[in-house]
Amino acid sequence: KNLFLLTIPIFFIFLYFGSDIISLLFTTEYLAGTSSFEILAFLYLLTIFFGYSSYVISAYGDSKILFKITIVTLIFNILLNIILIPEFKIIGAAISTGLSELIYAFLTYIIVYKRYNLRINDKSMYGLFFSVCLIFILHIFKSDLEYIVFSLFIVFYSLYTLKSMKQLYSLYKGNN
Repeated sequence: KNLFLLTIPIFFIFLYFGSDIISLLFTTEYLAGTSSFEILAFLYLLTIFFGYSSYVISAYGDSKILFKITIVTLIFNILLNIILIPEFKIIGAAISTGLSELIYAFLTYIIVYKRYNLRINDKSMYGLFFSVCLIFILHIFKSDLEYIVFSLFIVFYSLYTLKSMKQLYSLYKGNN
């Protein structure tokens, strides 16, 4: 939960200032990759939402499950590369890579949820998740609603982050 909350501002910096970051770090030829950069940032943010469930599976010693999931996502990635790269070039590669990582994270989350009964208990996290998705979709389609939704998201995100920090502080204070 906290990792997802910390990653959201980084994602929005990449989304809105990605071309500036790329032109600061690289030459202008790399600006053609801005769209793929934004797509990868978005898909990796969604991956982080599901946490690092693979570490839980690994801690329980179920490496065979991780191997099977890796094989499934590898096949998925190869198929997506074959389908998307000829049509969409670097953006297709970004989509196939990001979706493969997202599928891996989602499958490991499902395993952790079913086998070990660990889940995301905070329903507000789902609201943040879907809000980020909506903002990204509005950003892609250059909608005027993007900034209204983004403004509402910032208010909700700030309140939620304050609530989370308050909970962390009370946990810290209780341990001392």
